[in-house]
Amino acid sequence: YRNVIYGLLLLFILTPSFFKNIEANRFHGDESWWTVIGAEYFTLVFIERDFNSEKWHSHSHWAIDQPQIGKYLIGASLWLSGGNLLLEKAYQKRRYNFEKSRKWNEDNGRITPMEVLLPVRLMMAVFGLGGCFLIFYIGSRAFNPEVGLFAGVLLGFNPLMLSFSRRAMTDAPLFFFMTTVVALLPTLLYCYRKNQKTALYGICCLMGILIGVATGVKLNGALVGLIFMAWAALLALEVFMQRNQNGVYTDSKGVEKNVTSYPDESLLGTCTTYQHKGSKLKQLSNIFAMLLVVGTTAVSTFYIASPNLYGAPISGAKEMFDYRMKVVSRQQGSAPTKEISNYPEKIKQTYIRVFAPSTSFSVVKFPTKIPLELFFFIIGSIAVCISEYQYAREHRRFSFRAFVAVWVLLVFIGITTWIPLDWHRYYLPMFPAQVIMVALGIATTWSWLYRAIRRSNTVLIDSSAN
Repeated sequence: YRNVIYGLLLLFILTPSFFKNIEANRFHGDESWWTVIGAEYFTLVFIERDFNSEKWHSHSHWAIDQPQIGKYLIGASLWLSGGNLLLEKAYQKRRYNFEKSRKWNEDNGRITPMEVLLPVRLMMAVFGLGGCFLIFYIGSRAFNPEVGLFAGVLLGFNPLMLSFSRRAMTDAPLFFFMTTVVALLPTLLYCYRKNQKTALYGICCLMGILIGVATGVKLNGALVGLIFMAWAALLALEVFMQRNQNGVYTDSKGVEKNVTSYPDESLLGTCTTYQHKGSKLKQLSNIFAMLLVVGTTAVSTFYIASPNLYGAPISGAKEMFDYRMKVVSRQQGSAPTKEISNYPEKIKQTYIRVFAPSTSFSVVKFPTKIPLELFFFIIGSIAVCISEYQYAREHRRFSFRAFVAVWVLLVFIGITTWIPLDWHRYYLPMFPAQVIMVALGIATTWSWLYRAIRRSNTVLIDSSAN
């Protein structure tokens, strides 16, 4: 019952942070653009069912600059709140002009009214709160419920997380769908190791759909697809770690027994050799099939949700990517924040925004220049490496911890490599991965200190008795 109690506690702690006074959250100019375009394209697809409109063609900036699913989510929140009338009202609003001052935009009616903003902000807050529960689940499955609770609280009180989960923008859904893929991984591993192929391919289809949805919210959601490929490589490495080739395992009494799947968890401590059912070639073919299913469903989901690709999917996708790169290049030349063009600068800015005590969006802060979250992040990473090395050496396979560590590593590498500008929202996908390791570092440090205190007390008691 610990997970249930901790989950209710997390709900009680975080709900006010995400929903209280959400209408008072500072307005961002992008909110006006997202609500107008979201209303327009949701109406086009779900109300008018018009998939051949001129608005889908390349001369339409918003048809190719951003993928479609994020627009549908914003339009859906408006439709659910006020039906077609609210969609029409949102679509008719004038968009924020970033070349003018805020006062000029206010005087010219370019600040989106709260009647339009509120339902979208509420939906984004639901995604943000849901993401915290996903992190709680991942931390609980990979380590223990306490680590999951710490991670959920750290993410829920992160200033950047709260800011962009309370705005009418698509950053919260992006990280939610990316994190959901990670949360489904324990189920996939269970089905794979028990050789339950029907369930396995069903989970692969679901994960592929979520990868397609994440990419359809924002193009950098495709990073989770690359991470899935790394997980598949880790499973392939397991195949070559297995000790024997004869499809049996030997128990502690030296008796050989046939294996139809991985031994149960209760038997792992007594097994000296074991092998997954079938040959190594068959296992590798299963892994390739998983990649094929996930890739096919991800691409299909993205394609189905993008009417601008219907005529020419490959050239259309390339056009979207090229146009987005042109927009980023133009932003780098005109934005008030400086361009980040080289890797040392990208690494420095990642440290400043994610870990530095005075300039980051950290939650664990004290009046000191010591980057505590970086310290705990390193401790957590070391703890994962040590425990996973011991586990893999004993069981000849990887636990869920190893897959979480790969996710954390690739999120940091992928986002740091990509960041073109020092815009705060670009760092948001790092924090779900960051808080997992920070929470583990806090729990590990506490465990070390507790054991040290217990040992010192035992020594004092023994010396007093003597």
